[in-house]
Amino acid sequence: MKTLFVILAILALTPALQAQTLVNLEEAAEVESLELRLDSSGSGTVYARACDYCDLLALRVNSRTEVRRGRALISLEEAGRVRDTGATVLFDPATLQVTRIIFWK
Repeated sequence: MKTLFVILAILALTPALQAQTLVNLEEAAEVESLELRLDSSGSGTVYARACDYCDLLALRVNSRTEVRRGRALISLEEAGRVRDTGATVLFDPATLQVTRIIFWK
């Protein structure tokens, strides 16, 4: 009887678990040659496409943007000096704020 109760409880909970909604917190764009333009305040813009046929996005970077090259964290200023290197740019789709830049080399 106890086993039957457990099975019925699991079956009753299954639809509730399936009804949960996934929220897309980040999207990613891959760029073959990252172009980062910084203004005097240390903020800036990266232009990227989320897919080959998608519109060009103007993504914002600021002091909260994490930049990695290999295992090392580098500054936005250093990232702006990197040329001819591809990167993955992760951003918040609602605000177009870049959360992370990860260089491929």
